[in-house]
Amino acid sequence: MSQETGERHPICLCSEDICQCAIGVLRDNRLQALLLASQEDVSNGRLRFFPRESVVREISPAFISKVLQKFADTGDNITADVQEATNRVIPRGSCYCRKSLCTRNRVIFASLLFAGLHDILVHFFDAAPSKSCDSSLWKLSQENIEFGDDDTIFRRIQDLEAAQKQLFLYWRHQLQAMCFLKTEDENEIKKLGPEDGVEDSMCLPWTSVERPGIRLPATASTGTLIIDMSSAKVEKACIQQSHHTLDFDHELMINNKLPRGDRIVALLAAFQYRGTLYLMFPWAELGDLRAIWQGYSSQPPKVTGQKIRHAEWYTPEWLLEECLGIASAVAEIHGLGESAQRNPCVFHTDIKPDNILVYRDRNRVFLKLADFGHSFVVTQESPDILGAPMLNAMSYRAPEYDVQDTVTIKYDVWSLGCVFLEFITWALKGCNGVIEFSDKRIREEKDPRANFESLSEDTFFKRVAGRRGHLSWPKIFDVDMESLDGSFTRQRKFGLPKVNRRIVTQIREPVSTHLQELSSTLSSEDGIQQLLGVIKDHMLVIDPKKRASSGEVQRIVSNMIKKPRARSQHD
Repeated sequence: MSQETGERHPICLCSEDICQCAIGVLRDNRLQALLLASQEDVSNGRLRFFPRESVVREISPAFISKVLQKFADTGDNITADVQEATNRVIPRGSCYCRKSLCTRNRVIFASLLFAGLHDILVHFFDAAPSKSCDSSLWKLSQENIEFGDDDTIFRRIQDLEAAQKQLFLYWRHQLQAMCFLKTEDENEIKKLGPEDGVEDSMCLPWTSVERPGIRLPATASTGTLIIDMSSAKVEKACIQQSHHTLDFDHELMINNKLPRGDRIVALLAAFQYRGTLYLMFPWAELGDLRAIWQGYSSQPPKVTGQKIRHAEWYTPEWLLEECLGIASAVAEIHGLGESAQRNPCVFHTDIKPDNILVYRDRNRVFLKLADFGHSFVVTQESPDILGAPMLNAMSYRAPEYDVQDTVTIKYDVWSLGCVFLEFITWALKGCNGVIEFSDKRIREEKDPRANFESLSEDTFFKRVAGRRGHLSWPKIFDVDMESLDGSFTRQRKFGLPKVNRRIVTQIREPVSTHLQELSSTLSSEDGIQQLLGVIKDHMLVIDPKKRASSGEVQRIVSNMIKKPRARSQHD
């Protein structure tokens, strides 16, 4: 206490270049420890953040007590006063906010200390119990904001001058990086945005970010797949272990206990950061199904040193089980799986090898359906959706997309059949076989009467001109023509009569030939040969009304796998 004013010394008055007073030494030593543990903000190389585990460890009750002792009155109750003030910084028990990763008031305390705002620190001695904590800082900005309670500490922070508040926020942004919490309702994923405290100035707790295909060293972090929705860029991010409660290992454990596992990739989080929406999924170590085709062979390499590695987990039975697993996932989202039917159901619309992720758990490799960014929710009462909004012009689109105004969820069954056929092609002929099959589909001659674009596609169907229709009447319509002075005049136009020709679709000849060639190399009792029959007779069917549903495909493949089979020629 100052004998002249009766007030505690709020500010360090040391004039040395390096502060030698007691508070300065405590502050500098702790700041140095945090800086040694700091991580670079990989999304902004100019910034760094202190991992939450380091903040909890370094801004400990013992450290807080040592700092507060420098402000305490010299009296009989000094120990009790310091302990009570320390308990206000780090309340005992769970925090009022009930967040599992709450740091209590550590960030507030350390930010005030590092910014030299000691005159606010002393209020921890006389402040009333507060319903504010570090989580309240997400609402703090340069503007005055009501926090919902009359908190002395926050009121003093809000009253700081602009330069002092900016200095406080500078330290706060380094001490408080984003945390990802698992909600109580595991089926509900909330998109976080600026209104939830996801500020552009904060740091993301990534320890590293790499493009897929690059193996990262083992760390104490957890890998997730991050999708930048503005550019569709996919990256692997490792999250600081202390900055999330997302249970990745639990998902793998549940997957092992289910008959064929949960075959739908769970969305872990969605957040908006610096103007971009990000989606977070569990990291697939082996990439997607196309990456497997390009990087692995179902057979041991004949020449050592080849870049193509042997998929040691591959067996014909594995392929059938994984096809059944993905078919089950599609049936599940369609509400047609083995579980009770649901209404509404999800229409994926973009099933392709790139959206089937490959996970490894010990010696087990399994597939999961991912990327519902183009999906639609439909009801059994209204199962159709307009084809145009899908904006899907990929190789695996269904034929009805090109000739009908609406499509149904059986669109997904066609796409799945295309993927299954290429999957079998890889198993029997390798990656080159998949590429050659695509080239044959591209090279097939087009019907010029039914194709108006010059782009060649490797779809599994082709458009052809059907029978001639009736002679249409001349069309009469009005057109507003803009003149040079900006005014408009209406002119009547006449459309010439023409013969309408109906456009229909057919299975491409290379697809039919390819199915026959693959089938001829297998015995009739072979499971893969039977799967080819399912693809031909139930999935790659032009008329969607005659095409099997995803639930029917699941049951057919499931019954086929349960039947005893002779060993295949390629076992």
